[in-house]
Parts: sequence; C-alpha cells; structure tokens
Amino acid sequence: MFIPVAVPAAEEGATVLAGAPVVAFGAAGLSLSALNPAGIKALGWSARPSAGAVAFRVHGSVRAVGVSLRDDPKGAAQIAVLQIKNEGRSSSKVLLALSGSAAADFEEVILLRPDAGSVVLMARLVRVSGELLVKNLRLEWLAERESALWASRGLMLVWGLVLILLARSWAMRARSPAGLLVALIVVLWGVLMPGDVKNGLDRWVCEMFAWQPDDSIGVSWSSLTHGAMFFVLGGILAVVRPDQRGPLLLIDLLFLAVSTEVLQLFVEGRKADVADGAIDFLGALIGIGLVRLVRRVGNQLEYE
Repeated sequence: MFIPVAVPAAEEGATVLAGAPVVAFGAAGLSLSALNPAGIKALGWSARPSAGAVAFRVHGSVRAVGVSLRDDPKGAAQIAVLQIKNEGRSSSKVLLALSGSAAADFEEVILLRPDAGSVVLMARLVRVSGELLVKNLRLEWLAERESALWASRGLMLVWGLVLILLARSWAMRARSPAGLLVALIVVLWGVLMPGDVKNGLDRWVCEMFAWQPDDSIGVSWSSLTHGAMFFVLGGILAVVRPDQRGPLLLIDLLFLAVSTEVLQLFVEGRKADVADGAIDFLGALIGIGLVRLVRRVGNQLEYE
C-alpha cells in the first residue's frame, strides 16, 4: 500500500526535551539513563514530512535495564511519537513501553495527520529511574500509491455495504430492531474513534482506577472496552433474535470482529490488532452464551 519516500537517521542529532537525562552515544546506539524517578526524561528527533507523505514507519530495537515502576501505573521506559500541528498543538502516541529489564524490537506504521507540520520521535523515561538502550531507531516517510488509494476506498465501500446487509438481516425478524441498531452504532463509534480520543479515554480510565492492563500480552483498556461492546452486542442479539443460531451466526460475528479491526487501518491514530479481534469475537460469544444460559435456567425453573 505504501512506498518509502525518505529514511532520515534518528540516532544522531538528538535533542534533550525534558529532565536533563544522562545521554551516551556509542557504536551500539545510545543510552538514556536517570537515577531520579521523578518527572519525565526525554530525548527527541524532529523531522518534517517529505512531500507526498501520508504516513510514517518507525522501527528499531530497545532494551530497558533496571527500570523501576514505583507505584505509578504510567511509569515506564517508552518510545513515542509526537505529531505537531501547524498551529502549535500536538498529539502523541506511545509505540512501546518497557519496565524492569526487558528487550524488544518494534515496527509500526502511523498515519500522518493532514495538519502536522513536524513529527518528533522520542525516547523517554516516564517517572522511573533506570536505563533505556536504543539501537537502529529509524523514521521512514511513506507515500501511498494511487492504485492503493482507490483500492482502500473500494474496500471501505464494500465493507459498508456488507455491514448494512448484515444489520438488515439481523433486524428483519428482531423483536426490538432499535436496540440492535443502537448496539451496532456504539460498536462503530468505538471502532471509528480517532486515536487521540481513544488514548485520552485510556489515560482517564487508568488514572481513575490506578491500574494498567498488561500490554505485554496485547491487552489494553481499549481491548477490554472492545470486548465489552461486543459482549453487549452479542447479548442484545441473543435477546432480539433467539432464532439465530449455528455456523451462520458465528460467521457473521467473526466477520464483524475482523472487519472492524481492518477498518481501523483507515482511522487516524488507530491500527488493526489480532488480539483485539479475538477479544471482540469472544466477547460476542460470551454475551450470546450468557443470555441463552439464563434463558435455559429460567425455563427449567418455570417447569419445576
């Protein structure tokens, strides 16, 4: 879908953005370290988008050494990007977060905001002490092929038509079509929510509950929210369409879970995730199964 435009090196020309960390460059990359766990210590590399760029790819290798979490659920060694708009506002996205002593390779493609004047790639220690080792960190501008652009628009159109047909088939004999429609709208709202809004909600929930799901297994607050939405959708579907059973129902739910994840490839700041798709599908199955179990137990009690 994308073709590379330019590949600026990222391990040189770093600027200290916050916290006055200890920085050392060497043959193996760079080291960002701090003894004081308070505040944020960050390095940044700023780059302006190449002509025609619609996205950028960030990849590299990192290793955390002795990164202490303390009691702050948001504390970690991180790789992040900041897109700075022309009017000065910005939106950030965490690409990788590590704690303790761990290593990881990463690669992620991010859609470029239409109003972004520059992108800042950051290595930072957020409210932790320890050391973050960074190697082969690169930012690559990507331009979209014209044929791929039309293909993506065609895919969106086909997805929309199939979703309309699916919703129509579910609602044709539904006891309460309005309830089913509301559930579908809520699911679509969650899928089409821009990355900035989703990240803001994630942070708000983390601060409210002072707990962060384990990202190392691919589960985040957004994953759990997705699962909850599909759980409710499955429950409503079981209530309004108790006649719908068998392989066709499983195929419908699998299509909805997979296609909504694919759709997120075209939403600013979002990405498709296999784990999220699996959680969506399982959430819908659990919702349907729970409603049918309650109905079966109720019928048995009624007969007794």
